[in-house]
Amino acid sequence: MSNQKLSDTTIAKPADMVGMDVLVAGYQDEQKAEARKTFTRMIEMFESLAEKLGVDAYDMGSASAALIAGCYAAYHNRELPAEYFKPLARQMKIVLAVDPKFAGMSMTEKQSMYHILVGAGVFLTMAQMENMKNKNPQVAAQLKEAGKEFLSKFAQMDIRHVKLDENGLREIK
Repeated sequence: MSNQKLSDTTIAKPADMVGMDVLVAGYQDEQKAEARKTFTRMIEMFESLAEKLGVDAYDMGSASAALIAGCYAAYHNRELPAEYFKPLARQMKIVLAVDPKFAGMSMTEKQSMYHILVGAGVFLTMAQMENMKNKNPQVAAQLKEAGKEFLSKFAQMDIRHVKLDENGLREIK
């Protein structure tokens, strides 16, 4: 049995949109104001979405799950069943709770990371759902690439070798 200290993965509700600069960095200057509004709405709607999914809204495990679920849905061009989210959020909470790098982060750093994870995850999910309604092969290809890149950068996992289901996330060969 390990005596490893577990980190609390809950965060204080951010008072402002820390992390927003990272989310809008790729936009042209004239598009940044609108992108900020869009990401702000997505981040704010996550609170009610998390409640519907049965997870804590202001928890880094839930935020991580939002990004992973968005990446997975975008890559595979399909909507994920809602029942996959809670086990994934629980799994990510455990992963972060034992991560010394996460333990060393300040609350401001965690809040910034929260906005980036939730903003990107909800964006990918919503873009995927919209593309399922109004099918566009070019958008599907862009979403697939975005899902692959985000998951690779965030979790250092190759999405081609990842399975997400009612048991959470696992690597497959």
